[in-house]
Amino acid sequence: MREELKRGQRVAAWATLITIGLALAKGIAGTLTGSMLLIADAIHSGADILAIFASWFGIWISNRTPTKRFPYGFYKAENLATLLISVLFFLGAYEILNTSFHKIFNASDMAIPLLALIVAGASSVISYFIAFYEGRVGREINSQSLIANAQESLFDVVSSLVVFLGILLAVFKIPYVEGAIGILLGLLILKVAFSNARLSVYSLMDASLNKELEHAIAKQIRKEVKKVKSVRLRQSGPFVFGEADIGVGKQLSVQRAYELSKRLEQRVKKAHPEVEEFLIYIEPHTLSHQVLIIPVDENLGLSSKLMGHFGRSKWFLFADIKKGKLKSFHVEKNPFAQKELRAGLAAAKWLLAKGANAIVLMKIGEISFHTLRDYGVEIFKERDCTANEIINKFIAKKLRPLSRPTHTSEK
Repeated sequence: MREELKRGQRVAAWATLITIGLALAKGIAGTLTGSMLLIADAIHSGADILAIFASWFGIWISNRTPTKRFPYGFYKAENLATLLISVLFFLGAYEILNTSFHKIFNASDMAIPLLALIVAGASSVISYFIAFYEGRVGREINSQSLIANAQESLFDVVSSLVVFLGILLAVFKIPYVEGAIGILLGLLILKVAFSNARLSVYSLMDASLNKELEHAIAKQIRKEVKKVKSVRLRQSGPFVFGEADIGVGKQLSVQRAYELSKRLEQRVKKAHPEVEEFLIYIEPHTLSHQVLIIPVDENLGLSSKLMGHFGRSKWFLFADIKKGKLKSFHVEKNPFAQKELRAGLAAAKWLLAKGANAIVLMKIGEISFHTLRDYGVEIFKERDCTANEIINKFIAKKLRPLSRPTHTSEK
């Protein structure tokens, strides 16, 4: 990501040099020809130079290594630069509106109109290429200030075209068309200035700006964890920083919780490259709606007895428990009971896909145990009980949690 910042810095620097050349050319041509509108456009380009410099400065500051005083980096410097650009937009809009208003009533007398037309036309073409390149790079590296500068450069294209048209019409003493179009342009710039100022202020205040990304990240986390309490994001320069609060079973060990959080953080950053940092906060959580799994030896409903080996169980009883009450249950055949190797692992993955978040058993291997625990499933151990007795104990919270696998081998 830092290489992309350096790329944006180079683009802003080149755009600055080119815009300085355009401003000087328009200023000199305006002075030689006596075109006040071309001089005003040169002043407007001068504002662009300050805006582009602010963009370059913001990206340069953002690319600095964090220090003890600024341990979170300098990323918000670009948001400050964007705010400065927005202020310059307001100033540029005022200049255009003021000049355009006077041009409605006053015609321009030019000494060399052809020179003024050439400079205004060339400025429009060059500004277009600057806008196109800045916009493309800004979107690629997610740089607010480069995108803002691209928008300003597009307005510079229109401004130069208006100047070209105004100069052409001034030859025929028809100034009001130039003034009317200039006023419209000034109003459009005001709108863009307000939009960019609003975005930069919100970013500086850590406002939530991307609800779609928040929902996408929450969906990504729910692939492993059922309870996602909240996802929070904030924009800092071209980067997105975020955090999420998730709830997991109380049996999850500290080591497993740490591994789960790191795995989820990496998954989020891989799926969404614009996210620079993402933190997972884990809290113990008891679900109000739980799917309790009981491996049984035969399909006798709630009278079925708990079977000894998890992976080789012939049937699984699914008990749907809501707010401490059994709402419904059903029994399904274990499709992996006859699997030669890793039957427990296959069964564990199958149950996870069906929404299991608690299971009661007698024996379970190491791989199956950790597969279930890593996904927040609460595991309990019991002996010689019917499914009905197990469900009652589960609701009364009298089951014994299983903290380690009963054996290491998986068959």
